[in-house]
Amino acid sequence: MQLKFYFFIGISKVANSVSENRVQKAPKLTIKIDGVYFPLEKFQKALDSFYNTLSEIDRETCSDNSPSLEWSVASVSEGSICLTAEPSPISEDIDPKRGDEVISYFKEGIAQIEKCPEIPYGFSTKALKSIKTLTDLIDANDFAEIVFSSEDWSFALTKNISANVDNITNNLYRYYDSIEGKLESISLTKGIKISIRDEVSKNLVKCSFSDKNLFNKARDALGERVIVFGLITQYFHGKKNNIKAEQLKILPSPSEAPSVLDIVDFLEGKRG
Repeated sequence: MQLKFYFFIGISKVANSVSENRVQKAPKLTIKIDGVYFPLEKFQKALDSFYNTLSEIDRETCSDNSPSLEWSVASVSEGSICLTAEPSPISEDIDPKRGDEVISYFKEGIAQIEKCPEIPYGFSTKALKSIKTLTDLIDANDFAEIVFSSEDWSFALTKNISANVDNITNNLYRYYDSIEGKLESISLTKGIKISIRDEVSKNLVKCSFSDKNLFNKARDALGERVIVFGLITQYFHGKKNNIKAEQLKILPSPSEAPSVLDIVDFLEGKRG
């Protein structure tokens, strides 16, 4: 899904376009761009990066790794480029407060990246690169300042974010280990891949297979708990990025796993 923006060339003359009569106050996130000149190409890049960051956080923090929100333009204000985005659940079974959650992850995440080169919860590689793209658009000759705001919160992007994202994405190391978690999705778009929700970090880890038999085993385990062993690639300052699987084992569900008392009884029976 792509977010489409409709606007006039005379941005400063566009009036607010949304009704104020809402039954329930909806969460909103505003991006404001101040400057002396607004190149159309840079404006489009800014909107794409803004949307990509939000949609990636939504997908990354959703239990089934799929979008739960649709983002729409709530208003476009006069003066500087000031656009407000409003999230709406894509179906009735999604928590109405889901939009508040994603905006909260966004606010906490960019504040964390500004302080140090660590990957915040919900920020995929694509989200990190998107927020870096936004930061790199800042230029005294046109986009002099980019500020986000939501209710009583505001945050101005700084070049420190770009530097810290570079530190995160350019520092990788590899090692052999295992990952345990729930198998949540399978994708055949770019080879044989699965995603596992790591039980320890709660992050999604992409998993690739060179062995088709292992992939078939993973396909049968969709929605189940698994443990995968292989070569893990991890960011030096953050989460595991992917694993090249060499072994996969389907684990029993927590309800089927033996309790401590069961194990003690078993061991005592062995001794008896």
